[in-house]
Amino acid sequence: MGIYDGIYLYTDLDGTLLNDKKTIPEANMRAIEKFIANGGRFGIATGRSAHNLSFFPEVLPLNAPSILDNGGVLYDVRGRRFIDCTYIPREKSLEVVNRLIEISPTASVQVYTCDARYQVNLNPERIEDPLVGLEGINEPLCRAEDVPGEWIKIVICEPEELLIRTLGHLDIDALNKEFATVLSGKLYFEFFSLGMSKGRGIDAIREKEPSAKKILAIGDYYNDLEMLKKADVSCAPANAEQDIKDVVDYVVCDNNSGAVADFLRIALGIEI
Repeated sequence: MGIYDGIYLYTDLDGTLLNDKKTIPEANMRAIEKFIANGGRFGIATGRSAHNLSFFPEVLPLNAPSILDNGGVLYDVRGRRFIDCTYIPREKSLEVVNRLIEISPTASVQVYTCDARYQVNLNPERIEDPLVGLEGINEPLCRAEDVPGEWIKIVICEPEELLIRTLGHLDIDALNKEFATVLSGKLYFEFFSLGMSKGRGIDAIREKEPSAKKILAIGDYYNDLEMLKKADVSCAPANAEQDIKDVVDYVVCDNNSGAVADFLRIALGIEI
């Protein structure tokens, strides 16, 4: 038992929990550990999948289900166990992948399943997702037609100016009748199950975790918007997009200065 029993904290990773060097500020770690020691429950809410969480399962004291793939998956990170998954229609997804590669032959085009994250653009001159090298992500090459199992999502990754051009060649309104779509970073655009979002992930936590009396959430980008609207207490770091800052309860310091720690201080009085 503790003073934070029934309180759940969800934080985005890139641009929020992580600094620009993709590490976790010490202040964030100390504040989260104090929160958990006093009964709090902590999970991450990210566009990342179970296959590109890098070192996070080992270093983060996660004790609540995490929201992955922008709400398409609930996952026990420390137990490495899928709790719930939603999938995208395979035939239509193949059309999307082929169209993306046709429009932008040098883009990184990724397909995610429960078993792996596949690179389906076989062009040797394609752009490499910077996280692959930075975090040592395993990304097997595979023709889209040969990707086994159900698909969780598709991601296109390329420099911002190229991504804007690519999206300009797509009929996003038509695609949004088949998929949920989101710009999840300046380099990334995602297609996942219709109706899914981090906000739907928050709804799923309320359904599956009856002990969740209050949910706190912090994030910086457009794929965090629905989560922040669904949370009981919401926050954005100073580096967040202005549209995100406009809807939250609190704006705190930037991600390099310990935004999650600052949020816990303001929302719960946690001092470190």
